[in-house]
Formats: sequence, C-alpha cells, structure tokens
Amino acid sequence: MEDLFDEDFDPVLWLNKNLDKQNPEQKLSSLNIQLQLLEQDLENTLEFKSEAVVKDLEELKTEALDLEKETRALLQETEAFEEEFRELMTPEMQQLRQDYQVVEEVNQAKSTLQELEFFESKCSTCEPKELASLFHTVSKLEGLDSYSYYRSKLEEVASSLKQNLKPEISEAARRLDRSVLKSHYETFKSINSLEEFSEVLIHERVKVSEVEEEEFNELLGKYSEVIRSEGALFADVFDEPQEFLEKLCLEVIDQKQLTSRFLELNINDMNSSCVGLISLASYLKETTGTTQPIVECFKSISWELPSLEESYLRSLELGDWKQRYSRVFEEMEPSWVRCLNISLGTNTPKWLGTLETMLTKSLEDFERYLKNSALKSSSNKWENARSAVECYEELEAFSSLLETWDKRCREEYLHTMTTAFFASEYSAHKELQDEILSASELLTKANQKLTRTLREGSHFFSKAMQFRENLLQFINKFIPV
Repeated sequence: MEDLFDEDFDPVLWLNKNLDKQNPEQKLSSLNIQLQLLEQDLENTLEFKSEAVVKDLEELKTEALDLEKETRALLQETEAFEEEFRELMTPEMQQLRQDYQVVEEVNQAKSTLQELEFFESKCSTCEPKELASLFHTVSKLEGLDSYSYYRSKLEEVASSLKQNLKPEISEAARRLDRSVLKSHYETFKSINSLEEFSEVLIHERVKVSEVEEEEFNELLGKYSEVIRSEGALFADVFDEPQEFLEKLCLEVIDQKQLTSRFLELNINDMNSSCVGLISLASYLKETTGTTQPIVECFKSISWELPSLEESYLRSLELGDWKQRYSRVFEEMEPSWVRCLNISLGTNTPKWLGTLETMLTKSLEDFERYLKNSALKSSSNKWENARSAVECYEELEAFSSLLETWDKRCREEYLHTMTTAFFASEYSAHKELQDEILSASELLTKANQKLTRTLREGSHFFSKAMQFRENLLQFINKFIPV
C-alpha cells in the first residue's frame, strides 16, 4: 500500500497491477477492505497530530506570556538600578567624570598636534590617502586662528594633485580603464572633490557617445545603447552612479534632434515610434531616476500633434456624406490611439474639437442632401415616406458608430487621465503626462473641464450627437404615424 503515497501514483496502473485476473471481484473486495483500514489509520494519525499541534501552540502561548513577564521584571530592575545610580552620584564623582572628559579632550588635542608635526614636509610628499587624513585632522582646528593657514595649504596641495590626475582620468575614460577610474574616484572622493572627477569623466564620455544624425528609430536604439553601456561603466566606478549618469544623459540625448526626426515621420508611423520613445523614457526613469531628457521632446511633439491630425484628416479625399463619415470613422481608430499614446491623453480636447468638426461637416452634408433631394416635397406621400425611412436607416447606421466610439473614447480618456499610470511600471508615463500639462495652463484647464463634464454624464461627441438628434426629428416629420 506504500505505492499510494508516491508523488507519481497512477490509480489505474495500481489497480491493474493488484487485481487478480482470475478472480477480480474477490480481489476488489480485499482491496476495498485494505483501503478502508488505511483511511481509518490516516484519520487516527491526523487526529493525533492535530491534537499535538494544538497542545504545542498552547505551550508556546504559555512560554510567550512567561517571557513577557520576565521582560517586564527586567525593565523594572533596570529602572531601579538607574535610580540607585543617580542617588550614588555624589558631587565628587560628578567632578571626577568632568575631569575625565577634560583629559580626553587634552589627549585628542595632543594627538592632533602630533599629526600636524612636520606638516610642511607631509604636504610635499603625502599620498592621496594621507592627504585625506590631513584634511580630517585640520578640520579639528576649525575655529582656531591657525585653521585658515592649514586649510589653505592643504587646498593648494589638493589642487595640484587634482590637476595632475585629470589627464589620467581623461585617458582612462577614453580607454574604459575601470581600475584607474575607480582608483582616482576614491582619491577625489577622499578630498571631497567628486564633482570635479565627474565633470572630467562625463566630458570625455559625452565626446565618445555622441550620436550623429540618424533616422528616428535608429536614434532611439543608439541612445538606449549609450544608456546601457555608460550605465555599466558608471556602476563600476561610482558608489552611487544614478546622479552622474543622469548628467551624462542630459548632455548626450539631443532633444531637438529627437523631436525633429519624430515630426518628419509619416503620421501613420508615429504611434509605433512613440511606443519606442516612451520605452526610452521608462528605461531612463529606471536607470537615472528621471525622464527629463525626453520631457521637452514630448512637450513639443504633443503640442504639434493636433495640427498634424487636423491637416491629415482634412487632406483625405472625401466624397458624399456617407463616404465622408465612413472615412472619418475609419481613420478615427489610429488617430485616437495616437492621441492617447503620443500626448498621453493630454491633447484630447483639441483632438475632440478636430474630430467633431469633421463629423459635423458630414452631418451638414447629409442635411443638405435631405432638404435638397431625398425629402423634397412630392405629391406621393408614400414615396416621401420610403425616402425618409431610407435616410433614417442611414442616419441610424451613423448613430450606431458614433455611440460606440463615444462610449469607448469616454471610458479610455477618463481612465488615462485619472486612474492610469499609478502602477510603478507606469511612473515614466505619469511623469511625462504631468510635464506636458504643466507646460500649458490652457491645456490643463481644457482637460479639467472635459474630465468634469464627462464625469457629470456628458457625451464625448456631444455636438455631433445633438446635430444628429435634430436631423432625426426632421426626418420623422416625413414618416406617417
């Protein structure tokens, strides 16, 4: 029966193995009895172990309570001892304690004087580590008349040392000699001159990392590679590389170049390229803690997007009203995705104005069609009614598409502007969104107004919907009740 407890136990194989082919019913009866006994045995074992666990928990609880009592007793004893000690502290003992502190201060002063012995000689021959030690020693003299002399002398020595080491840092930065860079980093760190070290290193790495004129997506790839490779170098050299890597990225990533290359893209390629730009921003956020090098790029692109969309939509070859609204709805999908991705929802009010203008123009064309031909007064009222029904059906088809898009846009916009991007993986998105809005008070107010009206129950395409309602009422006049 031990097989029953194997991890790879197969009941079918087990039964075939244990059944007697000559007398299976008898064997089944025997197996049934054995299984019942096993079940009873498991129940007894489980009950016994459960009782043991409960008993152990009760004992642990008792031990914890006893430990708590012992701890309280120890605290009380400690407080009593401190009280006795305070009572035993006579004036003589207090004076002795003060005298001991004075002796300590004298010994420290003596140690400082010994360290400053042969100061001039030490300054002329000291190694970087010894120089750092001297800076520490001299700091103890702050407030004394001699402090300024010692300090200025050390700064002269440190300045000379740094000037001698900077060419070595530049050369090591070009050759990616991590051991030399790390050694000099420790030296500059010991004399509180990390800023000067980072300036030399970053200057050399910026020259090496310059990205020449490239197509937009190639630019993204090269900038990502720069961040990756320089991030690895800085991690080997600096104890805390993030701040210094950020400075390098701010110099390497050309925001104007990125913006101009993006705006040169075909509008239908912008969405996929924007995904890459946001990925670069997220990568920057992860490695440097900021998206600042990409922020200005997004501000410019988002500002240009509505006019690009309007120019594109107005350039479409449109025919009659049905062809017009069909094409507008056809182009609405990629246009809406661009609005959400490229401006992170911030330019939705402008986008909405452009789309409503196009949709309303389609409805105006339909209105002219109704009044000038389709529902022109006829002596045959049934002919008029038939035309009215056909027009009603066409307008209902338009209405169905409009309502579907209204619901989708409304939900996605509110999600993007209120609840989206709060997860940690969307911190870069949220930062970019905030920066785009902060760049324009007008844009901020427009989004606040749109969000408020939508929450109050307004429709996304409210103007187009109202125009549609008016047309439906007009058509109904021609349909007999």
